[in-house]
Amino acid sequence: MRILVAALLILAGLFTGLFSVHVARRKAWDRPRWTLHPAYGMAWPALRWVLLGAGIALLAVESRAALGVAVVLLSALGGWLAWVRSSRHALGRLRQEIAVLESRFPRTPRVDLATRVLAGWHPEWPPEVIRQLAEENPELEDVARLLVRMERGWPF
Repeated sequence: MRILVAALLILAGLFTGLFSVHVARRKAWDRPRWTLHPAYGMAWPALRWVLLGAGIALLAVESRAALGVAVVLLSALGGWLAWVRSSRHALGRLRQEIAVLESRFPRTPRVDLATRVLAGWHPEWPPEVIRQLAEENPELEDVARLLVRMERGWPF
């Protein structure tokens, strides 16, 4: 029974993280009202880590085997998230989508195809920014690297 409670605590911690990502991607007027309070920014991540920590601690007390499985699964999930957010993954997706568009529109310049792909991925970005990103970076590796940095909100 305690192992089930521990698993539920870990899942609750993961879902709080998923919810915070979902809320962060929405505009301020589309978010739930309680998420606009300044305390949300401090309390919600703390709640996430407390739930995860409590679940892992309860697993450690109850079953070493279940703890090992949970650690392996959480590590695999963390590795997968790191891969999905990487510039290599973005480069692969970009190459794949541009190859599909090149087969459909063979005479279209690559800059226009990259602009079209990026506009599909990020319709909230201004078209001028997307066009400038595609024009100033002729290599797809540079586009992917800059795209990942922009998605993460890193300074240039």
